Amino acid sequence: MLLRSTDTEKNSNNFLSALSLGKYGIKKTYLHLAFALLFSVAVTFFSKIANWNALAIAIAIFIYGVYISNVGLGLWRASRTVRQEIASFLNKAVAVISVLFGISAIFNSLKLLLTYL
Repeated sequence: MLLRSTDTEKNSNNFLSALSLGKYGIKKTYLHLAFALLFSVAVTFFSKIANWNALAIAIAIFIYGVYISNVGLGLWRASRTVRQEIASFLNKAVAVISVLFGISAIFNSLKLLLTYL
């Protein structure tokens, strides 16, 4: 799987790959960050009310982890277009935090899956 290939960048119609490559720009990527945070709140709310089992919670956490990691990668790559150094630094800081949260969520979902199944 080549992520830097020109074929992947031109013919990609997957929104996650476009998001992780930073094609949406800063504003839309921050909108995706807001959607990811809203998704995490919704999963927390519905898992308590609907009494989800461990498999459903692990799948939701895994999807959140993949999504927030792609948001972080997109913010990192889209921060190249920012001309101000302070704004670029803050965007990269948010990107690093997002990727770390995503990796943590992926590992937590795998830990949850292995603990309860």
